[in-house]
Formats: sequence, structure tokens, C-alpha cells
Amino acid sequence: MINFSYNNIFHFFKKKYVVALKYTYLTIISRKLPNEIVLKNSLAINLTEKRFVLSCLRNDASGVICKVTTVDNAETLKLEQRNVKIMRGILKGSKLLKLIPNQLGISENNHWAFYLEEQLKGKAQRMLDNQKLQAASKLSSKLFVINSENQHSLKNKILEEFKDIFDVNFTTYSVNAETVIKNLADVDIKFCLQHGDFWASNLLFNETNEVQGVIDWDSLGTYYAGFDIFHLFFMNENEWNNLEIGELVLRYYNKLPEKLDLLLKDYYQELGLPIINSKFLVILYWVSFVIRTNKQTSLINKSQKWKEKNIIDVIGFLSKK
Repeated sequence: MINFSYNNIFHFFKKKYVVALKYTYLTIISRKLPNEIVLKNSLAINLTEKRFVLSCLRNDASGVICKVTTVDNAETLKLEQRNVKIMRGILKGSKLLKLIPNQLGISENNHWAFYLEEQLKGKAQRMLDNQKLQAASKLSSKLFVINSENQHSLKNKILEEFKDIFDVNFTTYSVNAETVIKNLADVDIKFCLQHGDFWASNLLFNETNEVQGVIDWDSLGTYYAGFDIFHLFFMNENEWNNLEIGELVLRYYNKLPEKLDLLLKDYYQELGLPIINSKFLVILYWVSFVIRTNKQTSLINKSQKWKEKNIIDVIGFLSKK
């Protein structure tokens, strides 16, 4: 028997509406693309933020990735353009340069802004097996070196940024945030550039599990050494087990899973650094995750359920340790 409940009918028409809206946007955007490229297919669509990632072709049939957003949000594209330029400058003369996409420029056309970059070889994954996790972790240790700036100043700056987020958005938990900061005060933390969103969807692999490219550089910044390894593993766990990052922080606070522990030991060995207490590493990852997420989308705009699982539950737990 067919169920004609209100919810079923609502979701049916909502799904049809979303599909129609996506098609409408793609039709409009395809007509506004820079003259030298044509749309091949869409790779990602975020209707809420009006952000689109398209696979396109140039006149010479070479592949191009075109990232599109509204002119009002063009700063996100300019940020990625600056970050890619930074990484290509750092890796100039290195064999690793081929892993960073060559940018082809930004243009604007009335309502839309377009960022073009060459399409690298390889295929992005939804989830990574152990072999791919190891390959990605090894690559991360080669891409970034320890920051030459004053490490103590960097730590203070990041912890102050963390506290400011709670002072502004979660005033009820400001005291709890201070407790977390105090627990990290005497920890010897090393900082360096990190990708910031280093996980399966932004890593391109070939059929022999070799990384062919690293994409989406808009989160590049100074993080503690090892943030990318945690993010790589936690996002993989998020895909496998459908758990929020906050839930994973609570799950692994007392004991890291063996796979992550081995990845971290190999990573720190490659950098010539001693591995610090795993509990501090979990806290550091969460602190950095909060800061990074707030830069992308103000935490205050997140759903209450998201805030409870990723912020409130975690800050309450950590402040008691």
C-alpha cells in the first residue's frame, strides 16, 4: 500500500524542487562561463551557499576545474587562489609541485565569480583504506615543515582565538574554554603550515594508491603539526561510521585507535619530533577544528544539534579533565 502521509508527500516534492533548482542554476552558469571553456559535468553543488564545482573542457580538450560562486562570496575563491600561489611558491623546483593544481585565474560575469584551475590526474575518494591513509600521511610530512616563527607566540595566538570564539558565541562556556586553555599552557606544541581540509575528497589517487594531486586549498593555514593527520583520520571515520567530529573526540580521548596511533608515530618520526601525550593531541585537534570551522561558517549559524554534538558536549567533557 502506498503511504500518502504529509511527510512523504513533502519530501517527494522537496526532492523534485531541489533537482529542478540545481538544473536551473547549472543552465544559467553554463551560459556565463568564460569563453574558452564549456561545461562537462558538475562535481559538487552547495545550494545553500551557492557554490558549485564543475568539470569543464578548454578548446584544446584539456580538463579544467571551475569553481563558481556569487560575486558577493568571491573572496573565498580569491583566498584559494592566494593559497595555491603560496604552495606552488614553496614547492617550486620540487617533484611535489605537480601535486598542486596550476591556477588559471579568476573572472567575474555579472552575478557570478569563476575560479579556474587545471584538472589533475587521479580520482577523489569518499573513504580511504589503510594503504591510502598511509600514503596520504607520508605525503603530508613532506609537504610542510615546522614554522620558523616563535612557537610560543603562535600557540598563544591560536589559544586566544579559541577563547574569543567562546567569549562571543558561547558565553555560558567561556570559563570552560579557559580551563581547556590552561591544560594546554605547558604542552610543547610545534606549529607549521597545514592543508586544513586534508581528507579523502581532497586527495586524488591513481589505481596503485599513489597520491596524484591535492585540491581545495582554501583552508591552508598555521595549525599544530599533525592537524592534517588527525583530520584525515577523523573525517574518514566520519564517513565510515557517520559520527560527528565532536563524537569522535569524546570516543578517542582516552585511547587513540591503533591505526591513527601508527600514522602519528610515522608522521612525527618523519619530521623528527617527539610525539606528545595523545590526550593533548585530541584536545589540540578539537581546538583547531573549532577555529577552522568558525572561519568557514560562523558557529553561531550552525544548527543546535550540531553545536551540541561538536561544541557543547565536548567543552563540558574536557573542562572536567
